[in-house]
Amino acid sequence: MEWDAVEGADSYKIYRGADQKFAQEVTETKYTANELAADTQLTINVTAVNSQGESPKTEIVTRTQKETP
Repeated sequence: MEWDAVEGADSYKIYRGADQKFAQEVTETKYTANELAADTQLTINVTAVNSQGESPKTEIVTRTQKETP
């Protein structure tokens, strides 16, 4: 998944699932969720991080593609 860059952000923290468990910190505006079954909904929360701290979370809901026969 990808998102728009936040002005002044040095990195982004990714939180996965309903419990918003920290998954990874990235410097690019994209994240690849691995090991998901086909046709699975996933909730990702992203925060922007810089020397001032961490922004509020922005929720992104996505779904993996269905398997093709």
